[in-house]
Amino acid sequence: PSPADNSTAIGYYLPATMSDTKMIITDLSCKIVDEIKVDGNAGINHVNYNTTKLNAGVYFYSLTTPLVTKTKQLVIAR
Repeated sequence: PSPADNSTAIGYYLPATMSDTKMIITDLSCKIVDEIKVDGNAGINHVNYNTTKLNAGVYFYSLTTPLVTKTKQLVIAR
């Protein structure tokens, strides 16, 4: 999803249905700038994320489930 301008679709795969699944967006200082409850259904999923409230720069998004956390980079370009 990088670089993103006003919105981006972030895709992810879950091998099984998982409750309490969320996506956490952080800045370079690890400060949480947004937290989103996302679909925890098994299979391929995606979340459309509106980036207009973020300044240009580098962020990280973490998909967090009860079993694992995966983190990737998100670049916002204006």
